[in-house]
Amino acid sequence: MLLRHKVPTIFNIYMLDVICCALGCVILLWQVAHQEASTQSQEAKSQTAKAISQGDAAVRARSKYEKAQRDFLGASSDVTNLQNALADWQKRYRDLDAALAALTKDRDGIQILADARQKNLDKTAKLLALSEDAYKKLQEDLEQALASYKKTKVDLTGTVKLNAELLIKFGMSEKQVSLLRVELLENKAELVNAAKKSQDQLVQMKLSQDDAKRLQDLLKALQQESDKTKNKVLITELLLKVSDQNLEAMRKDLKLALVSRDLFEKNLDLTRKDMQLALVSRDLLQKNIDLTKKDLQFALVAKDTLSKDREVGAKDTLALRQALAAAQAERDLLKDKQANMLKELAIARNAIGTFRLDKDLLRQRIVDLEADLEHRFAGVPLTGENVVFLIDISGSMAMKDPDTGDPDKWPFLCETLMQLMKSVRSMKRYQIILFSDKTSYLFGKRGEWLGYAGTETATMARDTLRKIKVEGNTNMHDAFEEAFSYRKNKVKLDTIYLFSDGLPNVGLGIPASLTKPSEAQRNYYLSKSVREKLSFDWNRKADDSPQVRINSVGFFFESPDVGAFLWALSREHRGSFVGLR
Repeated sequence: MLLRHKVPTIFNIYMLDVICCALGCVILLWQVAHQEASTQSQEAKSQTAKAISQGDAAVRARSKYEKAQRDFLGASSDVTNLQNALADWQKRYRDLDAALAALTKDRDGIQILADARQKNLDKTAKLLALSEDAYKKLQEDLEQALASYKKTKVDLTGTVKLNAELLIKFGMSEKQVSLLRVELLENKAELVNAAKKSQDQLVQMKLSQDDAKRLQDLLKALQQESDKTKNKVLITELLLKVSDQNLEAMRKDLKLALVSRDLFEKNLDLTRKDMQLALVSRDLLQKNIDLTKKDLQFALVAKDTLSKDREVGAKDTLALRQALAAAQAERDLLKDKQANMLKELAIARNAIGTFRLDKDLLRQRIVDLEADLEHRFAGVPLTGENVVFLIDISGSMAMKDPDTGDPDKWPFLCETLMQLMKSVRSMKRYQIILFSDKTSYLFGKRGEWLGYAGTETATMARDTLRKIKVEGNTNMHDAFEEAFSYRKNKVKLDTIYLFSDGLPNVGLGIPASLTKPSEAQRNYYLSKSVREKLSFDWNRKADDSPQVRINSVGFFFESPDVGAFLWALSREHRGSFVGLR
């Protein structure tokens, strides 16, 4: 960090010039402050006079207001009494109305119940008639089922007998077929034996002519006997075939008889079940008939009771209607009285409202006057909607003098920023630019406006700024150039608040001929460059953009040149300067 405010050790002519300049600045500041104080005193006197004149009017208005208020209180008392009386009659009316409604509801309920009971009675009678018809029909169906059961049983008995006869015939047929088959086998065996015997005899015997003749006769006889045996065998086979066919037919008849028997048995089981169901249905119908008769008797008794209740309800309804009519008449009278009182009350309220409006206008005027006097920060008017705060974070912001540190200086600046931000009531958007050797942003990024949210924003700015490390030189040229870039935005910059404790000592503006300028030369040329740039470039008058107001706050500066520079910079750009210690 460079030592920017070195105190000279030898008194020379330069110090005399500095003292003269400082004295002139002090005198000038005193004159300006005196002029501003005189102007403010005149304005305060004129405002006081206006307030006094308005105060007289306010006193007169107040007396009228108090009179109207007394009249209003009297009228309000009468209205309250009438309202209480009306409330009593309304309560009585509501009670009667509620009683009538309850009685009407009861009567309607009784009527509905009577109608429902009548419907149930008719329905029960119909059900009873239907139940009796159903009972008779079920009795007939039961008799038919019993007859069908008896007939089925007889048919089943005949079928069983027929099946027994068929079984006997089938057994006899099987025995006959077996005998025929045995006889056929015997005949075939005899035929085979006879043929064999004949052949043996022909082979063994020596035949003569007579013997040959006898043999031929014998052969013919044997042939005839064989033919008879063959015919007998054929007849036996035919009989056997017929017996087989008869036996097959008998088997089919037996199968059909068995199927018929099974069907009869199933029909018999179904008939038994139908009889059982019919008996159960008959019992249920008998019970339903008994219950229906009981319901019918109960419905007749309830009908008589409802008729009596209806007659009593009609008498009570007539009495309640008469009482309700009387209450309605009294209520109408009270409503007319209340309407008249309300009209008078409305007139009184209108008058009081007018006086209150005048009183509020006077009170608001006084508040506005007090706000105009108080809405300043150490003499600096706090204005601006789109505001940039330029904060010097060079190393000197933590120093009391070039050799002594000051731990309270930077926190004090942070607190001052917070208080100032809270006090700018018109602010809508803001940006905080920090500068030392180079510029940076506390929040957001370049070219971006941030929305102002009141105390919350101010507190957040203070807490964040406290964490910044202060170091480096003071490049005010780049700081103002960065701030005035917001004048080119769509939402244009209108106010700058500069926080610093020294003169610029780095940046553009030093002539090229000065190769090794001293600290004083640096301060002079760089300060001059910044003021010229502000006047002729950055903040020059333009048709599309009004000039930016620049307010300056100086902190713990040792050199009077710092105060003179900040004061001149603010005055040249419609702002104010304040120095804090």
